[in-house]
Amino acid sequence: MACVGEPSAEGEAGETEGSSEDTETSAEAETGAETETEADAGGETGLDESLLDRSQDRGPCGYPGPGEQGYGAEPGQRLPAFELRDCDFELVDFAGLMCPRDDDYGDYNRAILVSVGAGWCAPCVTETETFMPELYTPLHGEGLEIVQVLFEDGAGNPPTTSFCAGWSEESFSRPLAFPVLLDQTFEWSEATLGADASIPLSLLVDANANVRWREQGVVPEDTLDQVLEVLASPYGE
Repeated sequence: MACVGEPSAEGEAGETEGSSEDTETSAEAETGAETETEADAGGETGLDESLLDRSQDRGPCGYPGPGEQGYGAEPGQRLPAFELRDCDFELVDFAGLMCPRDDDYGDYNRAILVSVGAGWCAPCVTETETFMPELYTPLHGEGLEIVQVLFEDGAGNPPTTSFCAGWSEESFSRPLAFPVLLDQTFEWSEATLGADASIPLSLLVDANANVRWREQGVVPEDTLDQVLEVLASPYGE
């Protein structure tokens, strides 16, 4: 398993504290100026349910079928639903993210960023530090969800719930408000990363689980642009 950059010990995640806070104001201003969904453009609110595929009997709201290119983790395919444990060791079904949210947003997620990494991977730590101020805080209310999957802890061992809790609540400049899931057997991560595995891996899917963007082995520089594009066009290309 390759990771771009030097390995980082588990405790080193905290060293990035505060590194992204200065960018939050400008990021929020940028997203506020640039984000235009079809609801804004058309004067309507909410996603058009007739354009959402929930044809598979999975989860409480159904799940998108395989589409024209089938299930997979490559752009153009549809990400298959999966189940992994969270920091409380509760089983989380990705299909649940296909339901309307029960928060103030109250609609279907328009874009879901899936991040795969490990506690020892320095770029994974760097990337995670940006998620709250640059993406989740300004855009969660516009329909963005983030899901992070960790398959190893800071020492290269299968991640425990205590490691997960520390990562989610204490390792960064602010607690992570999005789900952090554990792939303790590496089965899901290996299948998703593929034979040429390198991390971090970023997968961006839309409201129909279409993989719209994939970046592997680097900390992407254009994540915000990609997210804004999917938020504006959430049904597929």
